[in-house]
Amino acid sequence: MITEPCNNRPENTKRLKKWNKIPEIKSQDEYESFIEHSLNSKGEKNIKIKIGETSEKTKTRIKKSIRNIGIDNHGIIHASQEKHNLEPDDLLKAVDIINNADVIKKSNRKHQQNEVASFIKDINGNIELLVEIHESKDFLMVFDAWRKNKVRRRPDAVKRPPETNVHDVTQPTIKKV
Repeated sequence: MITEPCNNRPENTKRLKKWNKIPEIKSQDEYESFIEHSLNSKGEKNIKIKIGETSEKTKTRIKKSIRNIGIDNHGIIHASQEKHNLEPDDLLKAVDIINNADVIKKSNRKHQQNEVASFIKDINGNIELLVEIHESKDFLMVFDAWRKNKVRRRPDAVKRPPETNVHDVTQPTIKKV
C-alpha cells in the first residue's frame, strides 16, 4: 500500500518551503558555472537548483503535472564519473532531454523513496537521465546520467555525422593513416 505524506505536518511544511526556495538558473552560463563549481567542490553539502520547466508533452507522457526540472551538485558529481561516459556539457542538455526524450521509462524501483523515470535522447549517441519524481514538491530531480555510446570521445567523431553510429550497436574501427 502506497501512502502519501501528510502535507499539514510541521516537518513536511518546512521541507516544502525549502523546495519553494530552490534557486533558478537564468542562463546556460550560470548552469555551466554551477556544474564547474560542483565538480571542483566535491565535499560541499547538497545544493539543489532549478534548471528549467517541463513541457506539456512531457507532463502528458509521464502522466504527472510536474512543472519544475532540477539537479543537485551531488547528481552532477555522480554523473561525471568516467564510467558514465559524460562530458560536463552533456548535462547542459538535461532540460532538452527531458522535454524531447525519444524514450521515457518508469522504473519499478524507487530512489530514496521516490518514483524514478528514465529519459533517453539520442544526441550523438544515447544520453540517459535518471530522474526522481517529486510530485508533491512539483519537481523532477536529475540524480544520475550516462552516455551509452562513446561517439563523442572518438578522435574522428567531429568529422562524421551522428547517423553513422546511432543505429548500429557496433562501432566502426578507426583506420590509422
